[in-house]
Amino acid sequence: MLLLGLASVHDNLPKGADADDPTAYSDALRRYLKGAVARVDDLSHRIVLEIVLGTGDEKWENRDWRRETAKTRRTRAGELFRPEGVDVSADTIRQIYEGRAIHELAQIVWKDERLIREESPDLPPD
Repeated sequence: MLLLGLASVHDNLPKGADADDPTAYSDALRRYLKGAVARVDDLSHRIVLEIVLGTGDEKWENRDWRRETAKTRRTRAGELFRPEGVDVSADTIRQIYEGRAIHELAQIVWKDERLIREESPDLPPD
């Protein structure tokens, strides 16, 4: 629920969206995360996030990664992780790289929130 309350998510709600419609908020969160993940600098982190979070459907064979298990998604991310073709195990993705990727994404989300809250006097400070 915390993520659904982000000002960045509210900015991605369609015009006239019902404030009580959880689907509108989850769609807005997905749109926001997809854009935020696209701004992650490290390509390997972006690959992990796009597949593990399921935001890169169009880039990854139009597959809906959200319907796959976490291990399946991590395995696929490990196959695409290194350009030289050396697979990284799902456990290594989970234990080492996923946390780093989420940290980079969290920095982007934090900066976005700060910017929106600084520009909108009606929002409470963080």
